Amino acid sequence: MTRLVLHIGGHRTGSTSIQAALYASREKLLAQGILYPSTGLSDVAHHSLARAIRGSDSPRLFNSMLDELRREVAASKCSTVIISSEEMVHPYELSSERITTLFSVFESVRVVCFLRHQAPLLESGYKFEVLWDASAQTIDFADYIHQNTIGDHLAYSHIEPLYRAARLDIEIRFGSFAAAQRSGSLIREFQSIAGIPLCNIRELHTNESLGRSATLAVLMRNRGEIQDVGSRRNFVRFVKMAFPEQRQSLFNSDLLQSVEGRFSAGNAALARQIGFDLNDEGAAFRQRNALLGTQLLPAERELFLSQLARRNRFPRLCLAAELLSRAQAAAGKRLGRLF
Repeated sequence: MTRLVLHIGGHRTGSTSIQAALYASREKLLAQGILYPSTGLSDVAHHSLARAIRGSDSPRLFNSMLDELRREVAASKCSTVIISSEEMVHPYELSSERITTLFSVFESVRVVCFLRHQAPLLESGYKFEVLWDASAQTIDFADYIHQNTIGDHLAYSHIEPLYRAARLDIEIRFGSFAAAQRSGSLIREFQSIAGIPLCNIRELHTNESLGRSATLAVLMRNRGEIQDVGSRRNFVRFVKMAFPEQRQSLFNSDLLQSVEGRFSAGNAALARQIGFDLNDEGAAFRQRNALLGTQLLPAERELFLSQLARRNRFPRLCLAAELLSRAQAAAGKRLGRLF
């Protein structure tokens, strides 16, 4: 009997870290009768397979990839197969018929998905976009929130119906990203929810986040408000050294209340199904914001300016503290009118 564990993310819940750990531990997993297949891999995740499942892609490509997967599973003689791609968490463009066909290869299926309170999820997504999308004129945080809260893809209510429609007898297990953070081991939390042996898989950490001031500095560079200072890698390295306050939030109270108002009712309804409450998990985020405040503290402002002056490399960054204060105030008022 071959069982499929399909890890569908979600986004910004440590998916890349889980995938990197599974990929690096393929031989250990294989010895336990667990296959992390090569079919459909793109880097360390099965994004190519996920894209083939989209209804807009060629049926021939999907069928070819599925035949390749069947052969690999049969040759491995493994009892468990793990497929992972956060591109399968959203229903847009996914073909229910192709998901059904994928599931038909296996005797049983468990879908695993980690959820995260929407406020820290949006903050993390924005920081990631600012850090890695230097080719674009990255949008303001309030605009990013508005664009990513249109529709219901952050309400999480679509996940179970999508996969139940593909196959009624599947298991769907939701995990708490906040709980995994508290436990100190995301990969162990994944193994527990996925129901796979706790073999010695090394924890890996990817996609390091920036703090508030560093995010602003990189954003300004992306927009060309900072003159070219060499490679982005060197610039980001400097920013991380200069502004190490990793836990500072981008949210002010108005932004946070808008996001809470948009999702709190849906989170409460979801809690009855999945065994934990995203609103409760958001309480720590709200408390952290209340303790830290929403504006640059005088000491932080002085640190910001003194770090820049000492290195004497980025003179235009001295505008950052003032720009951030103005942007936060304007963003809160603007977003409050959108909901």
